Amino acid sequence: GIDDEIDVAGDLTLDISGDMTIDAGGGQLTIKDDNATHFLLDCDSTAFTIYDDTSSSDYLRLTVAANGASTIATNDNDGASGDLTLDVDGDIIFDADGGNWLFDDGGVSQLQLTASSNDIYVTNPTNDKDIVFETHDNNVLTEVARFDGSESSLRIAKDKQLQFYADT
Repeated sequence: GIDDEIDVAGDLTLDISGDMTIDAGGGQLTIKDDNATHFLLDCDSTAFTIYDDTSSSDYLRLTVAANGASTIATNDNDGASGDLTLDVDGDIIFDADGGNWLFDDGGVSQLQLTASSNDIYVTNPTNDKDIVFETHDNNVLTEVARFDGSESSLRIAKDKQLQFYADT
């Protein structure tokens, strides 16, 4: 019979001219380096996890659920700095066939962008809260304008102007 472990003293190369199937009846395929888990393909929960090389508590996980609903999640063992950066050598395209882009913070909806009949709607879904526009003015973060949710009005910051220019 075949042992359940194969030890190789040097490198191991699989050079296969056809397809390759790995059938892990236990539902998980783990890739380790010096006994530290780096990659986990979890067939039971349909997830792919990439671990940091120094802590298995720091990771990025891609999960696919029913109807193709997918989640990319990060975890930072020491706090809440498990950021996700998209750094592409081209455009970033968001193509939501449902017409909605939802921005949440801790599971609470903070901003919604909605496309409807070729119009774009910007919504703060929290009752009586504002949408604020800021800029750096002489390296100081400065409020320029505010859509005031409690007053249903547009407010221009003190000492700022709303200017209209003629086409030239």
